[in-house]
Amino acid sequence: MKRWNRWTSVTSRPPATVTRDRLRALFRSWAYAETHHNVFATSETRPSSPRSDFTSLVARDAATVERDVPRPLRRSYAGPVFRPSSEPESGYAEVLQAGAELIGMPTPNGDVEMLRLALEGLSSVDLQSAQIHVGHAGFVRALLERTNLSPIDAERICNLMACHDREGLTTSLREAGVANDDRTALIELLELAGDQRIIEDARRLTHEPRAREALDELEAVTELLNDARIIVDLSEVRDLSYYTGIRFEGFSSGVGRAILRGGRYDELLGAYGTPEPAVGCAFEIGALAEALGPSSPSGPAGILLRFPPDRWDEAARQAERLRAAGRSVAMDPMQIDDVEAYMQSYELTDLIDLSTCAAQDRRTPCNR
Repeated sequence: MKRWNRWTSVTSRPPATVTRDRLRALFRSWAYAETHHNVFATSETRPSSPRSDFTSLVARDAATVERDVPRPLRRSYAGPVFRPSSEPESGYAEVLQAGAELIGMPTPNGDVEMLRLALEGLSSVDLQSAQIHVGHAGFVRALLERTNLSPIDAERICNLMACHDREGLTTSLREAGVANDDRTALIELLELAGDQRIIEDARRLTHEPRAREALDELEAVTELLNDARIIVDLSEVRDLSYYTGIRFEGFSSGVGRAILRGGRYDELLGAYGTPEPAVGCAFEIGALAEALGPSSPSGPAGILLRFPPDRWDEAARQAERLRAAGRSVAMDPMQIDDVEAYMQSYELTDLIDLSTCAAQDRRTPCNR
């Protein structure tokens, strides 16, 4: 018989499905109740359209049907969202997400909980080395508002900053008549990424009170986290109209896009009722699967446990211990003729044959 590697992990389920299920289990362990919403969003002012995100749906429910539910409100979700395709004739592109929303807990504690949840989520899918880049939308917004740029100029400046186009940014700020100190701060912003010392570097760039307040909030969050996987990154300027506080993205080597995104959006619930502090994150399942790669573990190794029919009790105790350790076990009271074919059919990686072991209640399985 072929020798089966006990530690090789094989599963017939797609990696994306396993990744999603691991995250769902994590959210449940943090007491985030899973919510379910229709794929098509409805509105009194527009026809039904496929949902583009979960956050707005959770926020709407929190402000309406769940407004009397005790806070903080913890909700999670898993499923597809639909975004405009890069090819117009294709309509929408489906993106599988799993995420969590925390409503009613302000900064810094709410931010710390969400970032710790995100870090644990990366570990749960075997991406312990991935990093999360954390910035603050309020800092960038305060710097831009000081410039009194027109909306068109501000949008162009943000686009140049998002592309890290230092030369183009320098030229555009000068042509727009931005004061020298403000121009320097915005240009130097492109280099503000690293450990916590970056926050002090950012303080030296401006005396604007709102900008410094944002830095104080960011410092409080990162100090409470104290995790080497957290990178302070103030150079990100996208989604400034949505996020109100910290914003973050997760990255893994070999993947050219974010594997998770999140941040604080304290103003969103006000669109549906009373404003409340809120923070959330969403894992991009496809990007996570890409980061894991085809050879990454995606589930517990399966075991075929063979035993003489008169040793059922001993075999059942063995199986119970193995299952408690996270393994899947198929029981075989010497009924299967072609063991190797059966293991291949069910993608079982390990064989434990009690008929070759002494009859005893072993704590360590007898492997062959």
